[in-house]
Amino acid sequence: MIVEQLTARSIMEPSALYEPPFLLLNDGGPDEFFAGKETTMGALFQTLASLEPQIDVVD
Repeated sequence: MIVEQLTARSIMEPSALYEPPFLLLNDGGPDEFFAGKETTMGALFQTLASLEPQIDVVD
């Protein structure tokens, strides 16, 4: 589902993981879905952040 979101929109806010269609996997969201796997959660959020567009400011 993440790949589909990124393909369709080129960006995905981490907050989208707490909304449908992701909530269909687990009502508790990614925190409950990946319970006990904090490293996985951290990597997921870090990866999404790295895909955000970067704005270069030129003087």
